[in-house]
Amino acid sequence: MIKFSGRIDYELKKQILKQRDRQLGWLMLGAAIICGTGTLIISILNGAVYYKLLVPTVVIIVMSIISLIAPQPNNCFRIDWNYTVSIVNGKIYKVQFQQPDVVKEVNKIKKVIDEGKWYTIIYSGLSNAIICQKNLLVEGTLEEFETIFAGKIKRRGRKK
Repeated sequence: MIKFSGRIDYELKKQILKQRDRQLGWLMLGAAIICGTGTLIISILNGAVYYKLLVPTVVIIVMSIISLIAPQPNNCFRIDWNYTVSIVNGKIYKVQFQQPDVVKEVNKIKKVIDEGKWYTIIYSGLSNAIICQKNLLVEGTLEEFETIFAGKIKRRGRKK
Protein backbone atom coordinates (compact mmCIF):
# COMPACT_ATOMS: atom_id res chain seq x y z
CA MET A 1 0.00 0.00 0.00
CA ILE A 2 1.13 3.51 -0.84
CA LYS A 3 -0.43 6.49 0.89
CA PHE A 4 -0.02 10.25 0.50
CA SER A 5 -1.79 12.27 3.16
CA GLY A 6 -1.75 15.83 4.42
CA ARG A 7 -2.11 19.44 3.35
CA ILE A 8 -1.03 20.55 -0.13
CA ASP A 9 1.56 23.32 0.07
CA TYR A 10 1.34 26.86 -1.30
CA GLU A 11 3.52 26.29 -4.38
CA LEU A 12 1.47 23.32 -5.55
CA LYS A 13 -1.87 25.12 -4.98
CA LYS A 14 -0.57 28.06 -7.00
CA GLN A 15 0.49 25.76 -9.85
CA ILE A 16 -2.84 23.89 -9.90
CA LEU A 17 -4.91 27.09 -9.93
CA LYS A 18 -2.68 28.58 -12.64
CA GLN A 19 -3.14 25.50 -14.84
CA ARG A 20 -6.91 25.58 -14.26
CA ASP A 21 -7.16 29.24 -15.24
CA ARG A 22 -4.96 28.71 -18.29
CA GLN A 23 -7.15 25.82 -19.48
CA LEU A 24 -10.29 27.88 -18.92
CA GLY A 25 -8.79 30.84 -20.79
CA TRP A 26 -7.87 28.73 -23.82
CA LEU A 27 -11.28 27.05 -23.80
CA MET A 28 -13.05 30.42 -23.76
CA LEU A 29 -10.75 31.78 -26.46
CA GLY A 30 -11.56 28.76 -28.65
CA ALA A 31 -15.28 29.34 -28.09
CA ALA A 32 -14.85 33.02 -28.99
CA ILE A 33 -13.04 32.11 -32.21
CA ILE A 34 -15.85 29.74 -33.17
CA CYS A 35 -18.54 32.34 -32.35
CA GLY A 36 -16.60 35.08 -34.13
CA THR A 37 -16.13 32.97 -37.23
CA GLY A 38 -19.84 32.13 -37.29
CA THR A 39 -20.76 35.80 -36.85
CA LEU A 40 -18.38 36.80 -39.64
CA ILE A 41 -19.78 34.18 -42.03
CA ILE A 42 -23.39 35.20 -41.26
CA SER A 43 -22.49 38.89 -41.71
CA ILE A 44 -20.81 38.25 -45.07
CA LEU A 45 -23.66 36.09 -46.36
CA ASN A 46 -26.36 38.58 -45.31
CA GLY A 47 -24.44 41.78 -46.03
CA ALA A 48 -25.03 43.20 -42.55
CA VAL A 49 -23.10 43.24 -39.28
CA TYR A 50 -24.88 41.45 -36.43
CA TYR A 51 -23.86 43.41 -33.33
CA LYS A 52 -26.02 41.23 -31.08
CA LEU A 53 -23.77 38.31 -32.00
CA LEU A 54 -20.56 40.31 -32.07
CA VAL A 55 -20.83 41.76 -28.54
CA PRO A 56 -20.87 38.36 -26.72
CA THR A 57 -17.90 37.26 -28.81
CA VAL A 58 -15.89 40.33 -27.78
CA VAL A 59 -16.89 39.80 -24.12
CA ILE A 60 -15.73 36.17 -24.25
CA ILE A 61 -12.41 37.22 -25.84
CA VAL A 62 -11.81 39.80 -23.10
CA MET A 63 -12.72 37.29 -20.36
CA SER A 64 -10.39 34.65 -21.83
CA ILE A 65 -7.49 37.10 -22.00
CA ILE A 66 -8.11 38.13 -18.39
CA SER A 67 -8.21 34.47 -17.37
CA LEU A 68 -4.92 33.81 -19.15
CA ILE A 69 -2.97 36.74 -17.68
CA ALA A 70 -4.59 37.66 -14.34
CA PRO A 71 -2.79 36.67 -11.13
CA GLN A 72 -4.56 34.54 -8.51
CA PRO A 73 -6.20 36.43 -5.66
CA ASN A 74 -4.54 35.70 -2.31
CA ASN A 75 -7.76 34.46 -0.72
CA CYS A 76 -7.56 31.35 -2.94
CA PHE A 77 -4.54 30.21 -0.97
CA ARG A 78 -6.03 30.58 2.52
CA ILE A 79 -8.13 27.43 2.23
CA ASP A 80 -6.36 24.27 3.36
CA TRP A 81 -6.40 21.49 0.81
CA ASN A 82 -6.26 18.35 2.93
CA TYR A 83 -6.36 15.10 1.07
CA THR A 84 -5.42 11.44 1.13
CA VAL A 85 -4.48 9.32 -1.86
CA SER A 86 -4.08 5.58 -1.33
CA ILE A 87 -3.01 2.96 -3.84
CA VAL A 88 -4.17 -0.48 -2.73
CA ASN A 89 -4.53 -3.68 -4.76
CA GLY A 90 -4.36 -1.95 -8.14
CA LYS A 91 -6.87 0.78 -7.24
CA ILE A 92 -6.38 4.46 -6.44
CA TYR A 93 -8.57 5.97 -3.72
CA LYS A 94 -8.70 9.73 -3.21
CA VAL A 95 -10.33 11.47 -0.27
CA GLN A 96 -10.48 15.27 -0.37
CA PHE A 97 -12.32 17.52 2.09
CA GLN A 98 -13.41 14.37 4.02
CA GLN A 99 -15.40 13.15 1.00
CA PRO A 100 -14.42 9.95 -0.86
CA ASP A 101 -13.98 11.22 -4.36
CA VAL A 102 -12.21 9.03 -6.87
CA VAL A 103 -11.64 5.33 -7.26
CA LYS A 104 -9.61 4.51 -10.35
CA GLU A 105 -7.86 1.36 -11.48
CA VAL A 106 -4.11 1.66 -11.90
CA ASN A 107 -4.18 -0.04 -15.30
CA LYS A 108 -6.55 2.67 -16.64
CA ILE A 109 -4.13 5.50 -15.87
CA LYS A 110 -2.89 7.22 -19.06
CA LYS A 111 0.31 8.68 -17.64
CA VAL A 112 2.03 9.97 -14.55
CA ILE A 113 3.97 13.23 -14.73
CA ASP A 114 6.85 13.65 -12.28
CA GLU A 115 6.79 17.40 -11.58
CA GLY A 116 9.76 17.29 -9.19
CA LYS A 117 8.01 17.85 -5.86
CA TRP A 118 4.83 16.00 -6.81
CA TYR A 119 3.32 13.50 -9.24
CA THR A 120 0.30 14.23 -11.40
CA ILE A 121 -1.65 11.03 -12.15
CA ILE A 122 -3.68 11.61 -15.31
CA TYR A 123 -6.58 9.28 -16.04
CA SER A 124 -8.57 11.07 -18.75
CA GLY A 125 -7.07 14.52 -19.24
CA LEU A 126 -5.22 17.15 -17.24
CA SER A 127 -8.45 18.37 -15.68
CA ASN A 128 -9.08 14.82 -14.46
CA ALA A 129 -5.93 14.22 -12.50
CA ILE A 130 -4.83 13.20 -9.03
CA ILE A 131 -1.98 15.05 -7.33
CA CYS A 132 0.46 13.18 -5.07
CA GLN A 133 2.82 15.55 -3.26
CA LYS A 134 6.03 13.61 -2.59
CA ASN A 135 6.73 15.00 0.88
CA LEU A 136 3.27 13.85 2.04
CA LEU A 137 4.10 10.18 1.52
CA VAL A 138 3.18 8.48 4.81
CA GLU A 139 3.15 4.83 3.78
CA GLY A 140 5.24 3.01 1.18
CA THR A 141 8.13 4.48 -0.81
CA LEU A 142 8.55 6.56 -3.95
CA GLU A 143 10.34 3.60 -5.53
CA GLU A 144 7.26 1.42 -4.98
CA PHE A 145 5.10 4.19 -6.47
CA GLU A 146 7.31 4.39 -9.55
CA THR A 147 7.30 0.60 -9.89
CA ILE A 148 3.50 0.54 -9.96
CA PHE A 149 3.44 3.11 -12.78
CA ALA A 150 6.53 1.85 -14.64
CA GLY A 151 6.44 2.84 -18.31
CA LYS A 152 3.84 5.56 -17.71
CA ILE A 153 6.04 8.10 -15.89
CA LYS A 154 7.16 11.21 -17.75
CA ARG A 155 9.63 13.55 -16.05
CA ARG A 156 9.21 17.31 -16.39
CA GLY A 157 12.64 18.41 -15.22
CA ARG A 158 11.48 20.80 -12.50
CA LYS A 159 13.68 21.48 -9.51
CA LYS A 160 13.31 19.10 -6.59
